[in-house]
Formats: sequence, structure tokens, C-alpha cells
Amino acid sequence: MPRAIKTPRDDDDDMTRPKLTYLDMRGIAEPIRACFRIGGVEFDDVRVSYEDVRRSRETLPFGQVPTLELDGRVYSQSGAILRCVGRMTGLYPSDEETDARLRVDMILDVVRDVNQILAPVWYHNVFPRTEGELREETHLEEEEIGRMVHLVNTVMLPPRVKQIEKFVASSSVEGPFVCGAKLTVADLSLHRLLTGLGPNGDYCDGVCVSELPPRLALLVEAVERIDGVIS
Repeated sequence: MPRAIKTPRDDDDDMTRPKLTYLDMRGIAEPIRACFRIGGVEFDDVRVSYEDVRRSRETLPFGQVPTLELDGRVYSQSGAILRCVGRMTGLYPSDEETDARLRVDMILDVVRDVNQILAPVWYHNVFPRTEGELREETHLEEEEIGRMVHLVNTVMLPPRVKQIEKFVASSSVEGPFVCGAKLTVADLSLHRLLTGLGPNGDYCDGVCVSELPPRLALLVEAVERIDGVIS
């Protein structure tokens, strides 16, 4: 059964209190949870099993989690949810902050790009699920997964990390974060990716960034000093 983690509330808040549903792991939903915690917005943190998701696929907008329920409506796609909660909590730049908005969106997109590289290793399949199922004819055997992990670690990931390092360092505003001194959802998303791919990470089995370049290491350290980042 789904497990809900809640803070005290009145029953009258049921329709206005956000409900985030995801697997019982940090995964791609942890930056969203961190947004809520940092912003001081109370929310229902509903943890479900893979079996719960399988049974509920037909009722989910795109057959997957995370989902966010607001005022009785259910929304999905982690990037859309992260931006929405970022706006709720002041962690996503306003329309007037063009440079900051573009920098944040660029990082969110590049994290999505990395996730796409990792997807075959996650699923042990060339393709993600179709209508909730993985296709047997595109299943990857352990030897193939081993080769993919090696290529990700040695060919695909290192240049991408260098690009992200260079981009973060290019900020015209002084400070440790993507947009200088101001924490945003981009920093939370990068923190999750980079720590999850660290030597003791839990993001993708076998894939590892053994040592962060200095600017990204500074960002990770700065994010971890923020109250609410670590649950």
C-alpha cells in the first residue's frame, strides 16, 4: 500500500495541500521534495511501490510517477512539477529574470539529457516502458549492460560533466550556484544528479563520477549547507 509521510494539518487543508507521489526512494523526485522543504510548504509525500504504480498506470496522465496533485487535479512529468513547485517556493526565476530563467532551464534540460543516456542502464532495455511494459525484444543482457556502463563512464559522461562545469563557472553573478548567490531548482537538480553519481551514489548502478571538478564540487557543498536539502 502507498505510504504517506505527512506533517500535522487540519482536514480542511485536503484540497489545497499539494500531494507528491513517487517511489519510496530519492530518485528524480528528491529535488521536488527539497523544494517543498526549503520553501516551508507543507505537502503530502506519498511513497508507493512499483506494484502500486503498475496497478495505477491507467489513471496516471502518462502512466508514470512522479505526480503532483493540486486542488484535486493530477499532473505529471518531473520537470514540469519541479518548475511548478519552484515557482511556489521562490526557487524558479520570474519572467523578468531572463538570464537566470534561461540558465536554470538549460541546466534542467542537460540533466534530462544525462537521464536519457542513463535510461538503458536503468531499464536494462534499449527503450523505456511502452504502455507500462518493457519490450522483450529490446532487452539488454548483463554483458551488454556492462559494455554500456563502461561507455557511459568513459565516453558519454566525462565530456558532459566538463560542459556543465564550464557553464556553471560562466555565471556573471558571483556566488556558488548556477545563478550566482541565489539557490534555484537547477542547483537542487544538479545536486541530486552529481551526488547520486558519486562513489557512494544511488542514482544508476555502475555509473560513477569519481571526482567532481572544482566549480561543481563548490556547488554541491553550498547546496548541502541549505536547511531542508537533506531530509
